[in-house]
Amino acid sequence: KYPAFLRLYRERYPKIPILLLSRPPFAKDLIQEEMLQKRQAKRDIIQQVVAQRVDAGDKNIYFLDGELLYDPEDFEE
Repeated sequence: KYPAFLRLYRERYPKIPILLLSRPPFAKDLIQEEMLQKRQAKRDIIQQVVAQRVDAGDKNIYFLDGELLYDPEDFEE
């Protein structure tokens, strides 16, 4: 999905910066291991797609790991 969308978007808007953000963690990730694994897998896919675009010469695409949006202490009671 991501590569095709980015290719089309980049063809239409060659100079617009693109920021891809992975999903931030939810409290449920602490309880349901499956949700955590899915989030991490999707993060890895997005990160790989951005790396491929950069390797192909796209100088205006960026990745932000949604996990970095929160301090780990935000999930402590």
